[in-house]
This record gives sequence, structure tokens and C-alpha cells, in this order.
Amino acid sequence: FVAHPEILVKAMQKLEQDQAKLHEKKVVESGEFYRKDATTPKIGDASKRHYLVEFFDYNCGYCKVMEPVLKKLADDEKISLQIVYVNIPIIGKNSAMSATVAQALYSLYPDKFPELHGKLMRNEIDANDMDALKKQIEEMGIKWDEIMHEMQSRKPQNKLQEDIKKSRELGITGTPYLIIDGKEYRGAITSENDLRKLIGD
Repeated sequence: FVAHPEILVKAMQKLEQDQAKLHEKKVVESGEFYRKDATTPKIGDASKRHYLVEFFDYNCGYCKVMEPVLKKLADDEKISLQIVYVNIPIIGKNSAMSATVAQALYSLYPDKFPELHGKLMRNEIDANDMDALKKQIEEMGIKWDEIMHEMQSRKPQNKLQEDIKKSRELGITGTPYLIIDGKEYRGAITSENDLRKLIGD
């Protein structure tokens, strides 16, 4: 190797290429998993032509900036798009509180999730205030005891832990992180036009 350093360089290049391909495979597999996973909050089903998976945190400012754009695309009937929300509460210890309540709500009343999610992302509810979360749940006509019972089962917490584990396997170090039709994008994409180009027709 010392006499022929080019051999070492080629070996390193081959290793990097193999690792990149393995990572790309993980991204595709993760995207396909989440778009079909019944326990993960989503708008639209797996029959949609395109999908966007967002790994987010309710205390992530960049996620909140991007949310109106995602909602606009979700509401556009001309686009065959499924949006999947993977909550990874990694910013602070309080992030887990709103994440657990939102996951419990989705498990019990999936059709109610978008309302709570939207209010949290628009800062209409303090994601770090349990009383505010309880009040919102009750205003939606849901008994808080049902949410508490679901949380006591530990199913929402286990789901969040699984998602955090999967995010680490993908090398996610911050939110938002997007998978759009099998390709990863790190960081917020706040331009509606840019997102539309990535999604296509």
C-alpha cells in the first residue's frame, strides 16, 4: 500500500460509495415503512403517487415555519401527495410531553390529529404546557381521561422511542428532516415552489 498509495485511495473511495448506497437504501426503506405504518400520523394514504415524510419536533422553529407550506400542498387536490409526520422529541425534555399527547390522540382519534397538530405548529397552544394541551383536547370533545389512559399504556411513548431510534439509524441530527419519494433532504424547505418541484406532478 505504501508503494502504491493509489490502491489505498481507491479502496477508500469504494468504501465511501458502498456506505452511500447503503444509506440511500435505508432512506428508501424508511420512507416506504412510514407511508404504510398505521401508527404514524399522516394525511392521505399510501395510494397517493407521491409522499413526504417529515421528522419534526413541536419545539422546532424551522418545522413551524415550514408547516403552512406543507398544509397548502396537502390541501391541493391537484397533487397526489401523502404527508407523514414522524415526531422525534429531541430538542428538549418538554418536547416529549406534547409529542406523547399528540401520538395518543392519533391512536384514539386519527381524524382529530390534524387540528391539534396545526394549533401546536402555529403556536396557538404552548407545546410545553400540559394544562393548555388538556384544555384543547377537551375543547375537541375528547375526554382527557382517554388520553391519559392511552399514555399510561406506554404505547405512545414506545412509538416515539422507536422513531427516535430509526432517526439515529438515518443519521438525523436535527429537525426538520424530510424524505420525499425516497430521497432525503436535511433542513427546512420553506419555498412552496421548491417543494412542488421536488414532488413533481
